[in-house]
Amino acid sequence: MSVNSSSLDKTEITIQTFQDFIQQEREYQDRKWGKQNHPDEKWLAIFVEEVGEMSKAILEKNDVELFEEIVQAAAVLQAWVTSRLFDFSTGEDG
Repeated sequence: MSVNSSSLDKTEITIQTFQDFIQQEREYQDRKWGKQNHPDEKWLAIFVEEVGEMSKAILEKNDVELFEEIVQAAAVLQAWVTSRLFDFSTGEDG
């Protein structure tokens, strides 16, 4: 993660702060990986990998790592959503 969250206090995590961390992480991911356009299956695999890292941080009771992994997962979801077109015209779920 490109963001140093270790200096944060529990009271400092606001919606705006979280969004700022996500934006910084997206910029980091874009610099590291470039523009990404994957099929949904690949995006899901990337996201699930982040979920695994969140699980590890929970088991290790590491709040700094957990926060960083949550931010990374949110950034992956944002990249996924913005990398594809959705067809909402069908009116069907899925």
